[in-house]
Amino acid sequence: MSSITEMVQQHLGDKGLAELSQHLGVDHGTAQTAIAAALPALVGALSRNAGQAGAAAMSPAASSSGIGGILGGVLGGRHEQVKQEVSRNSGLDIHQVEKALLFLAPIVMAQLAKQRQHDGVAAPADQAQQPESGSGGLLGMIERIFHRKS
Repeated sequence: MSSITEMVQQHLGDKGLAELSQHLGVDHGTAQTAIAAALPALVGALSRNAGQAGAAAMSPAASSSGIGGILGGVLGGRHEQVKQEVSRNSGLDIHQVEKALLFLAPIVMAQLAKQRQHDGVAAPADQAQQPESGSGGLLGMIERIFHRKS
């Protein structure tokens, strides 16, 4: 199994890279550098929160303030530190970094969920409480994000 970072890179492909480049107003090389700088922070934070407690903590954020709320909830008190670090490592300004993090967060979340399903890892509470439609928990939150147009 590929690492989450590799899975996200594969998922993005050339089309995703072009979309992020346009979204940030930078060239493809700079967007690639931003991805490389942002993914470790997002993957680490989301991996820590991928269990039952993380899903419960992130669901209210998804309902109340969208992806921005999720990102703040995931990175918590480290939000500013992560933005500064990604900015330093990528050369992007803070606003571009925030856009990149917001762009990448749902993709990382989807890939983590995909890997968890593949590995057969799910929190028992999620299995017992989540309807088959996927409307609850972490997967339901991801589904709502991808069905909502920004």
